[in-house]
Formats: sequence, structure tokens, C-alpha cells
Amino acid sequence: MIGANIIIGFYSIPISLLIVALSPINARADKIGRPPGLIIELEKSPKYEEKKVQAHGPLILDTRKPFEYSMAHFENSYPIRWEDFSQSEEPHRGALDPNIHVLVRKLQALGLGKDREVIILGQGTKGIGEEGRIAWMLNYLGFKKIKTVNFKSFKGKKVFGEAPEIASLPGWTPKPVEGLKIRKSDLEKLIENSEKKTALIDVRSPEEFSGNKNKGEKRRGHIPGAINIPWKSFVDGEGEPVSSEVAKEILQKHNVNLGSTIIFYSSLGVESGYATFVATRAGLNAKNYDGSFWEWADDPNVEVTMRVSGNVSGD
Repeated sequence: MIGANIIIGFYSIPISLLIVALSPINARADKIGRPPGLIIELEKSPKYEEKKVQAHGPLILDTRKPFEYSMAHFENSYPIRWEDFSQSEEPHRGALDPNIHVLVRKLQALGLGKDREVIILGQGTKGIGEEGRIAWMLNYLGFKKIKTVNFKSFKGKKVFGEAPEIASLPGWTPKPVEGLKIRKSDLEKLIENSEKKTALIDVRSPEEFSGNKNKGEKRRGHIPGAINIPWKSFVDGEGEPVSSEVAKEILQKHNVNLGSTIIFYSSLGVESGYATFVATRAGLNAKNYDGSFWEWADDPNVEVTMRVSGNVSGD
């Protein structure tokens, strides 16, 4: 049906294009109770059909852009944006919102219960690691039943339109795992104390690491002592996180002591959230510096360097 054409006048128009063009008309027609013109019926999202999803079974969260979600998403999945759980004020843009209770309320509004399994859909290297950032955040809040899946690989019924309605949930108290994130002040102390077994990893691109490119940070370069392992190294050919064994091999290839504390950072803490999720899943002691280089480069009292000395990776 979707691959067929429809004849209108002298024109043969693909059904798929007509659907996109008429979606607003369909919605308007339903509101006023009569068709204003040609109406094509498609599978409608659960909310569109006034269905209420019960809070049981896996919760499916879709990290793609809102427009992409509205055009096609899996039934009973909900859109989620990492930005909605982050600070927007400078210089902490991108860092996780420190108000845990606000985070909980937002997650409850998405149907997340205390012990519910969560499947997070993303786009692998076609995105910026959004699914890993959300997974890391949920790990930090104490959730353990978390899985990330590439949207293209996920199996299920696709629908279009808005998100389904959400059943009311009982309140729950988060149990933050403080060891999964690190503050700027604590990172400064670790850098000063060179005796600590710590590996600092910049997961941005080699161009950003060397200072030849940036995303708007106030200074270019990287944090002194960091090595460069681009976050895409932790994504396999199917757009999924690499296995625990492969993750360890990648780190060892860059002379990272697997017994050390591994700190990841990026520009806004998104890609580093992905890397932290992968490393934590592999049983490593990993932390995300969620303030990341955006916050670090804003402080004139801390050093930034563009010296690479063989620390840039092309992997």
C-alpha cells in the first residue's frame, strides 16, 4: 500500500508523499468531525485512538528528534530529549540537572517506574550518542534494567503522530550512584594528584581534541593529561554499543589501565555519557564528566592545551 501510487488528475503521486502532505488535514478533520477533502486513514498512535498504556512491560524511549518521532515511531514508545534533563545556563550547559527530584518527576511523566525495564532507541553514529547519555543518566539514578537499541534494528509495530497517554504511577525515591559522575572541582584535584590511578579520555573528534575545531566552547584544545578515543569507537557496525570485551580491547589498545578510574568527557557530556555507559556495562570503574569541555574551557583559571604528543586517535 505505502509503496503504491495514486492518480490525481494527470499526476501519479506516491502514497507515502501524500500521507505526509495530508497528515495535518487528517488531524484537523478529526477535530471538526468532517473531512475537508481527501482523507487517507493510516495506523494511528495510541494517543490518537485515546488508548491508555498500562505501566507494565518494558518502557520504550525514543531519543530521535521530535519530527522524526512524529513521522514514524514504535507503538507505545515515548520521545525523550537529553536536553530536558540537563542544565541550560552557562557555563554548565549540558551538565545533568542537579535537582534529582525534578529528574524523577520528568521520568515519572514518561511512565518510568522504580523497577521497570527500559529500552532506549537511538541512531548509533548517525546521532550524537543520545541513547547512551539517557542510559548513563538512568544508571546514575539507580536503574539497572537498561538496554540501548538502534532504531533500525528494533522490531515492532510502527505508528505516526503523538505519543500515547501514560498511566499514573506511584512515586519512587531515586538512589543516585555518585560514582558514575564527577564534578569539575573533583576532576581538578585528580589532575593535580598524579599518583592517583586515573585515565582521562576525551571522546570528541581528533579535530576538536587538537584544537583545530570546536563547537562553541570558549577555548580550543583539551584538558591536560587527556587521551583521545572518539566515542564512535564504542559503536559497532550495526549502530549498537560494542561488547564488553571489545570495549576493554579498545581501552587497552590506548594503554588505559582497566583497573584505574576512567573518566570520560566530550563537549556537552552526551557522547561521554555513551562511553561511560559502555564502560560501566563492561564492569569498569567509569565516570562521566557531564559538565565536560564546555564547562572546563569557560574557566580561565584551569589549563587547556592543544599539545597532542601522539594522544590523538583515528579509531
